[in-house]
Amino acid sequence: MAILAAALLPLLALQTQFVRTTESLERAEIQLSAEAIALAHIKSLNLDQTPEGTIATPYGTLEWTSTPAQPPAAGRGAKGFPSRFVMTLYIVEVQFSSQTGQNQQFTLHGLGWHPTKPFLKTF
Repeated sequence: MAILAAALLPLLALQTQFVRTTESLERAEIQLSAEAIALAHIKSLNLDQTPEGTIATPYGTLEWTSTPAQPPAAGRGAKGFPSRFVMTLYIVEVQFSSQTGQNQQFTLHGLGWHPTKPFLKTF
């Protein structure tokens, strides 16, 4: 019995390491999912209307602040025709505070836009 227990002891240590690795991978997967959700949310914003803000997600809190990277420019539609929108490129500073206590900071570019004239006046 003692010989069998001594032989199985390394397997127990291997099992413990396997459980720790699995938990670490699960935490990393949750963190990556949270960051992907945060990135998708920031990319969907019109930064002319919401240049800064805070939002709670299922994974944590997302805060952003944007500053114009270039002056506003008239947009171009299909085949180079002027569009009715003015667009501004922004630099967005993002901080994501996860529920696990990890904080991630990153910078990205975003777009803000607003119409130059009401839609009904284009016809």
